[in-house]
Amino acid sequence: MPRPKRATKDKLMDAAEKLFARRGFHGVSLREITAEAGVKLALVNYHFGTKKNLLAQVIERRGHVLNDERLRRLAEARLKAAPQAPSTEAVVGAFLNPILDRLAMPAPGGTATSRCSPT
Repeated sequence: MPRPKRATKDKLMDAAEKLFARRGFHGVSLREITAEAGVKLALVNYHFGTKKNLLAQVIERRGHVLNDERLRRLAEARLKAAPQAPSTEAVVGAFLNPILDRLAMPAPGGTATSRCSPT
């Protein structure tokens, strides 16, 4: 059974994320992003309007991944500590450890962004 095609918006965000991580926001053009994604330039404007909006959506997407993990770990800390409140260390750990864990992972292809990619 053939794999379904990834949505254009996802392709653009994946390409932008990869290129922004390598060369920074100002070091990448929209033409480079669309070439990496294999789509037409007009589709960036259609889906995001501007390069700045594209960056904002890339950041928001990764933020959701991290925040979901943080909430899961905080709930785990609350359960462990019940009926007491979790310790300050447990709360801080629930907030920081998801990003520290991703930074410690080897990144396929050597890109920083793949470290924060959802599994």
